[in-house]
Amino acid sequence: GDNQHRTLLAIRYPDGTGAGTRVADPVRTVDIVPTLVERLELEWPNDFDGKTMANLIAGEREDPVRPLYVETGMTERRYWNSGHASYPWEGVGRKYRVDAETGLVHIRPEFHEYLLGAKDRAYQQGNWKLVWRPMKSGPALVQLFNRAEDPVNRNDISLQHPEAVARLGLEMATILARDGVGEPRALEWADLLDVSLDEQVAQLAEEARKLHARQAANKGRQDESKLSPAAAAAEAGKDILPTSTEKGPGTVVRPGTVPILRRPTMTDSRHAGGESG
Repeated sequence: GDNQHRTLLAIRYPDGTGAGTRVADPVRTVDIVPTLVERLELEWPNDFDGKTMANLIAGEREDPVRPLYVETGMTERRYWNSGHASYPWEGVGRKYRVDAETGLVHIRPEFHEYLLGAKDRAYQQGNWKLVWRPMKSGPALVQLFNRAEDPVNRNDISLQHPEAVARLGLEMATILARDGVGEPRALEWADLLDVSLDEQVAQLAEEARKLHARQAANKGRQDESKLSPAAAAAEAGKDILPTSTEKGPGTVVRPGTVPILRRPTMTDSRHAGGESG
């Protein structure tokens, strides 16, 4: 539902600008810095993911309202849907290591791509919210909710509104591509809306489609021959992980994890933000 990212944001200027103004439009955490930079007339060397809220504070309305993107860090099993992608470690502590020089705690580098691949994500525009949940095999579960009629997100209406799914889905596919994750339905969504697809998004979508086709074929062969998961993976190009694979001291990789298709470029801009309104 909306409870985790629909929160109150309060801004107080010392000179009283905008005092008493109530903004109904959604804003994001990424909008805070550009707002302060503009207000304080600061020099800022980089581009922003967000934009200033000064116009909203001045009483203006936006049409359309700002889109929101939210994602999880490491999700908990109790929130997973059936078949949700899992992580390549048995306990939370196994994904961390302590830097010997600084004493700081870091996520082990070999787990980064699995964290990115197993994130639950959502893209929201107005009353439409598209939720993207990665699965152990095959494409992610994509759901669509109407926030005005269903604020707790209980009624998936994706089948009734394919164009809304396509429109928000393409936005999601673009964000996924920055993490090296392919969304195979991006090709179909672009055809439905008659729009061109970004080259990287299209390439990752095609790679994901081929991967899922191989996974389906592997599963069929495994069911027919009754091979063990490890044997089936070895026979079919290792598209699935063995039962336990050592990946460093104290770490174990397990089946059902979702490696990303391509490591992201670390200089890519990051999306984040919750709603306040």
